[in-house]
Amino acid sequence: NLEMLNLTPNTAYTVRAFATNSDNLTGYGQPKQFTTLRKYEVTLNVFEGDGPAPTPLDATVTILNKDTQETIISETPSSTHTFNLTNNAYVLKVEAEGYHTHTEEYTPTGNEIKEVILYTTQADETLVTFTATDNDGPVSNVKIKIGTVVNYTNNLGVATFYLASGVHTYWPTVPEGYEEVYATTVSVPQESNVDITLRKQVKVTFNVKNPNGTPTTQAYGYITYVGEYEWDPFESTFDVSNGTGHVFLPPDSLGTWNYSITSDIYTANGNIVLIENSDDIVEPVQLQGPPATYTVKVHITGTDNEDIMDAMVMLTDNTYFEEVQYSDVDGMVTFENVIVHGDQPDMQYHLTITKDGFEEIDEPFYLDVWSIMQLDPNGTGTITIERELTPL
Repeated sequence: NLEMLNLTPNTAYTVRAFATNSDNLTGYGQPKQFTTLRKYEVTLNVFEGDGPAPTPLDATVTILNKDTQETIISETPSSTHTFNLTNNAYVLKVEAEGYHTHTEEYTPTGNEIKEVILYTTQADETLVTFTATDNDGPVSNVKIKIGTVVNYTNNLGVATFYLASGVHTYWPTVPEGYEEVYATTVSVPQESNVDITLRKQVKVTFNVKNPNGTPTTQAYGYITYVGEYEWDPFESTFDVSNGTGHVFLPPDSLGTWNYSITSDIYTANGNIVLIENSDDIVEPVQLQGPPATYTVKVHITGTDNEDIMDAMVMLTDNTYFEEVQYSDVDGMVTFENVIVHGDQPDMQYHLTITKDGFEEIDEPFYLDVWSIMQLDPNGTGTITIERELTPL
């Protein structure tokens, strides 16, 4: 990883990597472009909301990264706070002793003045502490929602609420990499401490390369497992981008998992084995593919299954391939060296067939891994398609 400091906000940059070896030869990578985030001035005013009119209230403000819960800014008590923030996703937490904590997800969209109103806790309210842990200790960034009030566990795994007497439903949302925790209830004041125990999933990272060793630009993965009982299946899909994809597996689903990864032309199948207390898994995958070019044969018949001679057949794509042929006495046309489109999801061929006295056929024709699997399952390198012309 490379960290670049003191860049100008909202500015486009181009970066290019290079390296020089011991022979003083220098190699250069491809240029990459990126644009830094905008930065806005945000003023936050805090008020007490219990009186006839809101009055300024000294409170602490903590701003955290929404994804990691890393503390970005923590301010000392004041009724007015000013921040310079990029247009990123944050969690904004405003606290004052004796008041309900205000927590919200916040993304700045411009220079703005924002107001937050805090309300005092009531005598019949109880401080309820939620603590999230896994086998390794506290878990931060667990979102807990009770009614309309939201809080996140901190780096000690703790989130607190002041709750009135009664039964309250709370909804935990766990960070990526943990099994889902379902909503449940807490009885106040009987319960003032709630433990939330999380189970880590096993992260499987697929490092996917094309047959020539380059990272696969785009692919799609499917992984499936059947446990001890046939009615207990688990399956999941995942995307591969720039050579990497990942999926999270339940920690107690031990045994063999079968996966399949497919790009537009290449594919690979394999399996991994999940054992007791498995660590995260890194799985290298080398995609394999059909021939780079195909022979495409088109057989043209009429509605009575008779061969149609001298039909004009044109096969084109949206780059440089274009070829026109006329069907022979057997109604056949053969196109040689038709390029298979791989890693180019928007590429397709177009097939046009015309013959006097017949309706024209004008349709897309795909030559990718899906069509090849159906039309040439044995990998012969030749595809034959049948088309029927309808008399006018």
